[in-house]
Amino acid sequence: MITVDEKHRTVAYNGSEWEFTAEKNCCVVTKDDIFSFVDASEIQHGDKETVYAGFGNLDLVLKESISVKDNEMTLRLDVLREDSRVKRIVWPAPVCFNNNDEHAYTLLNLRQGLLIPNTWPVTLSPLPFNGQFEAAGNYMPWYAQIRQGHGLLVICNTPWDSGIHVIHEANKPGTSVQPYQLPSLGLFRYARSMTYCFIENADETAVTQYYRKRIEKEGRLYTLREKMKENPLISRLIGTSWVHFGICKNVVPESSFYDAGDPEENHACVPFSFRAEEMAKYHELGAGRCYIHLDGWADPGYDNCHPDPYPACIEAGGWNGMRNMILSFHDHGDFFGIHDQYRDFYFNAPSFDRNLAVHLEDGSIPEHARWAGGHQTYLCASQALFFVKRNFTRLKEHGITMDGAYLDVFTCNEPDECFSAEHPMTRKQCLEYRGACLRWLLEHGILSSSEEVNEWAMKDLVFCHYAPYDFMLNKPDAPREGIPVPL
Repeated sequence: MITVDEKHRTVAYNGSEWEFTAEKNCCVVTKDDIFSFVDASEIQHGDKETVYAGFGNLDLVLKESISVKDNEMTLRLDVLREDSRVKRIVWPAPVCFNNNDEHAYTLLNLRQGLLIPNTWPVTLSPLPFNGQFEAAGNYMPWYAQIRQGHGLLVICNTPWDSGIHVIHEANKPGTSVQPYQLPSLGLFRYARSMTYCFIENADETAVTQYYRKRIEKEGRLYTLREKMKENPLISRLIGTSWVHFGICKNVVPESSFYDAGDPEENHACVPFSFRAEEMAKYHELGAGRCYIHLDGWADPGYDNCHPDPYPACIEAGGWNGMRNMILSFHDHGDFFGIHDQYRDFYFNAPSFDRNLAVHLEDGSIPEHARWAGGHQTYLCASQALFFVKRNFTRLKEHGITMDGAYLDVFTCNEPDECFSAEHPMTRKQCLEYRGACLRWLLEHGILSSSEEVNEWAMKDLVFCHYAPYDFMLNKPDAPREGIPVPL
């Protein structure tokens, strides 16, 4: 049975007691100010709920409530009165987890998974994408803390506009995990909630099993075995080796990757026929079935002019050369798939229209020139499916037959929101639009893949190309920031 002591901010369950940090750690953040919950001029305590009002000159009223069932406690935050100046609410307070116990540890869904003992001697770097759920920093929307066999699994039930800040410093025992909440299109439009699950005889395996059973009960588990029943082609991926090939590299002068010292290094092209011969040699050497993923297959090259990669790279042999290459792959029993992209939106793309881009709250659009194709913004995900349908229909008309396709960054980058009056989009809707693109591929016999994995894409994603442990992104001799675990 769970016992909640609101005065002392503790929760007890079967002999384990968990203390939350001081209420001052919860705060409201605007562009110019930070207001702690305890600084509210009006605080009303009721039975399992507290109402806060009077945050400076903000017209804001918050209600925090607690509900308990079996071994789970759910905290809920309702914004009873909105103020559009609020940019973030840091809530709920983190659990005190700073004891000097090498056997106590925190589990994070940082990519494949990270276990951080309380006494780990390396400082944790900031999480990717500011720790937002539904992105590379959190493949699943939960974290856990375990000590002396007692586990606290914390699940974010409303992850689309939420994330965590995690602090673990070298030579300071413990790890602090602080959730935060973001507005959706400028307002807190729905209640936010976090569920705390108290698990006995806990370790990383018990925690992941608990979570898996929970989402299975909710009808959200969708396994590869189930996907194979719908599409038997998926079963042929078992035992298949992955081969990444490139055709055309074209780095434009304004790109961050442009080599001004050696301009000839910015362009390279390998014929389609060369890749066919290369794979044939691999099979002569005994290679089994392979999945060939092709980058830079269209003009003007890899990471250029999206969402308009067209036509098949002329310098490499054009449509005929690409068709013959694919026939050669299939003659060896191999799979074939292409790299494609429906987030990066290049200013020099034939379809470019700034009205189709993600619009920020001030009406501007994000811009940068990091990748090979140079000046770009982001395509609003509400527009992506149109281009997916158009492009893959066009490929089919040219006789390009493929087994799979990779829609870049969808399962890695944080969800976008768009303030366009013509196509407003919440972060939750963004993920739904991305999922619709993956689903369309499956419905048309093309196995769907993306850069990394993420729980939101479970139903529509067959495989990924890149789901590393976090240390794999660093130099081999870099200090490990925790212990990799397959969560």
